[in-house]
Amino acid sequence: MAIVNYSDYIYYAGTTQPVVRVPVYVYEANTTNLATLYDGTGAALANPVYTDDNGLFDFWTVFGKYDLYVHNTKEYSVSLLELAYFYLGIFATNPTERPDGTPLQDGDMYFNSVINHT
Repeated sequence: MAIVNYSDYIYYAGTTQPVVRVPVYVYEANTTNLATLYDGTGAALANPVYTDDNGLFDFWTVFGKYDLYVHNTKEYSVSLLELAYFYLGIFATNPTERPDGTPLQDGDMYFNSVINHT
């Protein structure tokens, strides 16, 4: 089973103030079915996930389309099926293959980045 990472920051509208420690529910698109989520090791992760002190939330799941709700209000939809083939995520080293194990292709994007928190 191939899984893909999704992470995002949530801010109060029109500000750079993060929305902290709020639940983010991930549903299969256009349903009331909570999606199955995983952490970075592939272990089961509770749904909802919560934003951290910087407004960041993060999860892994299978390729597909999902609706994301913050405080039980639909905020946006995301298609991880499409996202997976164009944006591979953030890596501390240069990847050599896609999440499904196939070689990188021209146009695939990733960020070789390490976030330092002080």
